[in-house]
Amino acid sequence: MEQYVVTRDDTFDHEFDLTERDLNEIIIKETNNEDNCYIWDRDDELKSYSAFVLKKNKQSKILCEITFYKSSATNKYVPRPIFKRVSLQGDIRKTKSKDNVSIRFSDSPDAYRFW
Repeated sequence: MEQYVVTRDDTFDHEFDLTERDLNEIIIKETNNEDNCYIWDRDDELKSYSAFVLKKNKQSKILCEITFYKSSATNKYVPRPIFKRVSLQGDIRKTKSKDNVSIRFSDSPDAYRFW
């Protein structure tokens, strides 16, 4: 895994749209102090992504936000996804069904099982 020095010009609030782009356009890099990983654009080294757009329509989109946590047991990074349905303006969408809007893997066993 490549290492990367985070600078103050870096932004971490972009969404990578999987409906329009390919995973080959991004790379996961570890920070030089080996305490975190970030998802970076291969062509723009100052642009990182905190979420993936999985699906979208005229009113909303489904996002998968990703954060990385370093496991104290394995010393490897475990990605922890949060799935959300949001309006195109970014507001969490309410649903009339009993489906959850956000699903969080808050502890390591859940995250390990997912990945």
